[in-house]
Amino acid sequence: MDKPVKVLANNFESYICKYNRISTVAYRLYKEWIIAKFAVFYEIATPQIELLQVRKEDITSELGIPAGHFNVPCFASKLLDGSTEIDKHNVLQLTKASNVKQLRFDLLKLAFFDIWVANEDRNHNNYNLLMNVYDGKYNFYAIDHAACFNHGELREDKLTALTFEETLIYSELGHELFKSRWLRTVFDAKKFRDSCYLYRQACMQNMDIILSSIPEQWNIDTVSEKVKLEQSLLSEEWFQEAWITFITYLQQLT
Repeated sequence: MDKPVKVLANNFESYICKYNRISTVAYRLYKEWIIAKFAVFYEIATPQIELLQVRKEDITSELGIPAGHFNVPCFASKLLDGSTEIDKHNVLQLTKASNVKQLRFDLLKLAFFDIWVANEDRNHNNYNLLMNVYDGKYNFYAIDHAACFNHGELREDKLTALTFEETLIYSELGHELFKSRWLRTVFDAKKFRDSCYLYRQACMQNMDIILSSIPEQWNIDTVSEKVKLEQSLLSEEWFQEAWITFITYLQQLT
């Protein structure tokens, strides 16, 4: 189990840091980084991310974390002041928000995005979403992407589609925001699909830049990862399968 640590950086901003705890290849950190970067091109809000080198002298014994876990740069998310985690206790609060229409589309984008990246750890039991209120409007922030690629490493063959229960569509928040009448009368599936397709294109066009930002200390074979990304996640075939899965699950709500 990961135990993220709160760190005060040199810029006096606080970050939640994830570190390499398993092997010489920091694949979990790589997944966090690349999926958070892809989320930007999907216009999905996430906390600001950075690569932080944590000093060993800042790791106190009370944390119970070996200092060696911080030999390589950490994946760091900026701490969002005033944010809270979404759970079953604040679902109804969100459905009554003044900007509920925007929240519907934000959650739809995230639901499709999670199916596309095969994130098996954002569902009715674990939203992995933060929310805050700014100027009277609610905002979602997606966190924790380590369970993408079906909780493993990316392969050159295709990914496996999430089950209905593994998606936000199945969650209580999904049921409340995606009411069947709204889906039947307001939601424009073709327009939404076209937008997602363009988001995917943006990820493809910026893939080299993202891969070039991966720290050498993570020991990621970026040449191999590029091939795997092109042949699986970013492929036309997988996008189509993810879309069919997404629409099929939405239809189960109508």
